[in-house]
Amino acid sequence: MKLNKVASLLLSFTVLTGCNTTLIPSSEEKTFQFENIPSKEFKYIKAPDGLIGVQVRDVRSHTINELKRLSSWGRCNLSLCSKSTVSGLADKWGTTASVNENTFNLNFINGELYDSTRFKKTTTSTSFQFDITETENEITLTLHSAKSAHLKPGRNAIGIPYFPLLNESKTKQRVESIFNSFTKPKITKKGSHRSTGEFNVPFDPASVITSFERLASRVNAQDSTIERKYKDSFTLKVDGKYAHVNLEVYLYRGKSKVAYSISYPYEVYDNGTHTSDSGKALSSIEKRVKEIANS
Repeated sequence: MKLNKVASLLLSFTVLTGCNTTLIPSSEEKTFQFENIPSKEFKYIKAPDGLIGVQVRDVRSHTINELKRLSSWGRCNLSLCSKSTVSGLADKWGTTASVNENTFNLNFINGELYDSTRFKKTTTSTSFQFDITETENEITLTLHSAKSAHLKPGRNAIGIPYFPLLNESKTKQRVESIFNSFTKPKITKKGSHRSTGEFNVPFDPASVITSFERLASRVNAQDSTIERKYKDSFTLKVDGKYAHVNLEVYLYRGKSKVAYSISYPYEVYDNGTHTSDSGKALSSIEKRVKEIANS
């Protein structure tokens, strides 16, 4: 029975890794060091006053997401791969990750799931440190290479140790590859210029909405009439800008009162450049809204 288990374990790992000649079951806990690689530094330029640009939390979240992407184990990503065995257990292998403050923790795992409460495994753990500093004009991200890895062996129910997912040499290669492949995460922030207002027109609400249906593009494809109030949304192109216009048209002294809110987008990039016109197009858009309402 034990011989069959050993053969099954060795065969399973050979199929999954293809490198059984260089891997041996490890029964001793140990730490091994990596070569010292210089840290990487990336600069993010803040947006001009009045625009919402790159912030520290953006740099942190994008850094974590990029490390997760680089650390994924094939199609299993950062969820362990799984394969049922003839014995009713489930082989589990791959990588998992967690974040503690500015430390990205990475685990290479190989083991067996017995039931929902028993997962026996061998784990090799390492981590990447990153620092984020901020000045008035820029944010700096510094990523440090991993310094070491810690191997914690596990054994199955009959005492046979599990192979590590990668041997020491291949663990070093994989961790070094993650660090070397890390490039500056691109960050683009989206914002919008907005204005609101109201004005009167000498037509009934239905006529006002009909004018917008003729001269603008309806957004929701269906208007709403509630308690003598018309509500609708349209898109207008004015001065090269596509603006979103929300309308509420009320019956007012036999005519109409039009309440509007206008917005059009801009983008801010991580090098400090942007597509904003500082809201200069708002007056032209407002003028066009009044022209259509009075047409």
